[in-house]
Amino acid sequence: MNKLLQALALCRRAGKLSLGFDPAREAAESGKAALLICSAGLSDNTKKEIRFLSSQTGLPLLEVPATLDELWYILGKRAGVLAVTDSSLARKVEEAAALEPER
Repeated sequence: MNKLLQALALCRRAGKLSLGFDPAREAAESGKAALLICSAGLSDNTKKEIRFLSSQTGLPLLEVPATLDELWYILGKRAGVLAVTDSSLARKVEEAAALEPER
């Protein structure tokens, strides 16, 4: 999961990451988002809402095995829903997630 967290940290440093459900939803609805991400440990209701948002906007949804605390440590903010707002960085995150072994 190290490569995935590094890719997310790169997005954060580049200013291309919306942290939290509401900012991610705004980015998705305004057409700025390229990828939606949700972490492990989210409530079923939040997962349902982010899946619905993904289907409504046509954006890919990546469910990462990282916990809220792991994301908090890497990103500096406790958020379980993220949106990557740059298409090339979104591809980098998806590639890093594909390389990660299942937990």
